[in-house]
Amino acid sequence: MESKKNLFEELQEKKQKLRSFAKKAFDQGWIAQADYEAIAAKIDNDSLTIGVIGQMKCGKSTFLNAFVFEDDVLPAATTPMTASLSVITYGERKELEAEFYTKDEWEELKMQASRNIADIENDPVELSKVKAAKELIEKSGALGMAICSLLGTKKKDNLGNLVEYVGADGKFVSITKSVRIYYPTEWLKGVEIVDTPGFNDPVVSREERTKEFLQKADVVLLLLYAGRAFDATDRDIVFEHVRSVGVGKILIGVNKYDLCYAEGETEEEITNNVAEEIKKACREYRDSLVNELLRNEKPVLFSASMALMGKMPLAKITADADYHFQWDRICDIFEISTQKQMLNKSLMGSLEESVRNVIEKSKYEILFRKPANMIQQSGLNARDDIARKLNDAKELVKSLEMPNDELHNKIEQLERAQRRVERKIERANQDLDERLDEISKQCVKSLSEAKDGFKQGVWKKIDTEKKSAIARNVRAECDKFMDRTVPEIIDKTKRNIRNAVTDQVESLLDEIKDVLRRYIEGSEDLIETFSMSMRKYVKEKDTAELNLDSLLLDSLFTWDDFKAAIPEYGDGGFLSGLFYSRNDVHAIFELGLEGINFTKVKSALDSKKRSIMELMNTESTSQIIKQLIEQLNAALDDEIKRQSQLEESRQNADKLGKELKAIEVQVKEMEAIKKQIA
Repeated sequence: MESKKNLFEELQEKKQKLRSFAKKAFDQGWIAQADYEAIAAKIDNDSLTIGVIGQMKCGKSTFLNAFVFEDDVLPAATTPMTASLSVITYGERKELEAEFYTKDEWEELKMQASRNIADIENDPVELSKVKAAKELIEKSGALGMAICSLLGTKKKDNLGNLVEYVGADGKFVSITKSVRIYYPTEWLKGVEIVDTPGFNDPVVSREERTKEFLQKADVVLLLLYAGRAFDATDRDIVFEHVRSVGVGKILIGVNKYDLCYAEGETEEEITNNVAEEIKKACREYRDSLVNELLRNEKPVLFSASMALMGKMPLAKITADADYHFQWDRICDIFEISTQKQMLNKSLMGSLEESVRNVIEKSKYEILFRKPANMIQQSGLNARDDIARKLNDAKELVKSLEMPNDELHNKIEQLERAQRRVERKIERANQDLDERLDEISKQCVKSLSEAKDGFKQGVWKKIDTEKKSAIARNVRAECDKFMDRTVPEIIDKTKRNIRNAVTDQVESLLDEIKDVLRRYIEGSEDLIETFSMSMRKYVKEKDTAELNLDSLLLDSLFTWDDFKAAIPEYGDGGFLSGLFYSRNDVHAIFELGLEGINFTKVKSALDSKKRSIMELMNTESTSQIIKQLIEQLNAALDDEIKRQSQLEESRQNADKLGKELKAIEVQVKEMEAIKKQIA
């Protein structure tokens, strides 16, 4: 299990380094105490969530036993009704916490169980739910009157009693909605591994809990059975349920490859066969969203049972007839004889590497790179602030050392430069105002054109698809429009606005530099102060003023708004096409389209424009020259005060020079530490 420990121990090691990095930044005065505490809380509380999904008998329990426990801990779920949601995470001792159904959920289950099977014999999905509900209600009889006091509660227990909550004949299995398993393994700190029971659950609340966990998952691992990889059930899980959840990353593990290997297939042949089945399914379903998730994911072969036998106590294998039989069979097939060889041939290390690659692209970015970059930027800001103050001090010393007549001339030059700078800022504001208006209009135009394309795509589905396929294919068009097309337009708008501001700021700075060089001799220190002040202000305001995510998305319609505008919405309603002609479907769908209005987007952008414009007219930049003029005029009025101010400015410049050298050393040291984290 060395590769697994490397993966998650590395996560914990990086967390500790980030915590030390933040503490050092706090001690150096780079960040405030509140910032340090927020970063520490994020490190301690943020969870890496891995969702494990797949159909019954695909080996999820065996995989988790090998992956997490290195022993036979989780019992295999023998029926859908015993496969409750399980969440595995760190705990100081081995224990579990079971969450039981609420009274309302139990009543819902009883109503499901009361349905007549004869009425739903032609609906396999509903039939499965009703049968499972009936079995759960029947098994609940073992609890007697105690069931009333247990519903709606949670119960902690020893991990050794896990079978009572998730085993086929467990005492509490009938009322268990989910189980949280705590295990004292260090790499589980800040990690949640979710064993999902499935989607066609007899209790809606349990199915919703599964979807809730999958929506926040950093990695979703879909387990397939090598002997029948990506069959009809697997396709249903991916193209119907995973798509509706909105998962953004899917990793594909193909379990029990040893069975195909025993029949003479090579690893390459097994992988190619699975990949071909996935491609075939993508062609048949034509769901662009899911196809994109699957297109670049190469199936990873492994054997969970071989990995488990490579880690669990050897004595346990020899004492159990089933394990002993599997051991002998695998040793004969692969011509091996040791647990180390068994673990190596299980290919679990390959699956580990695939998980690592996905995690590094997402979780490390969120958990490590962003706070590390923020801390580093705080140090750079502190350095730039000192450098800016040093330039101010040098400029003041240089001016105070001038004879009175030269000082009078310098003040006149500064006043002329100040008037020119103010006019430049005013003109830059006008240019930015016009450019933001154009970006706003283009955003609304793009959204409107996308809506027209969306409408045409929906109309085509309604007119050409079989009635039985209308619901799925129309919803796929809607998901594509809401989840990809609209966000892409919003992202482009955000980039255009940020680029407009950046371009305008840089253009303004170039013009101001020309003004200062033309009117003020030896103005490089002043130019540097001006540049750093404006860039610093824009950078600080970038998050607050240019973060348009919530602003724009709040002003858009949502899929729920769309559904609300359509009467009798749902797979059993007009989308099924069962009770409506195609013309009727057109007319009803048109009601939903009427609710898609982009005027709010234009209003939202216009309301934000005023605050964005403030980036071009700030106290810290436009007042720099004015402040210097006031200091020099005061020095002219009082010769004694002038000498005192000159000496004070020299001392200040000397002090700031030393501070700048010190913080530059800190910046280099922190950059070296940061490389180990991010």
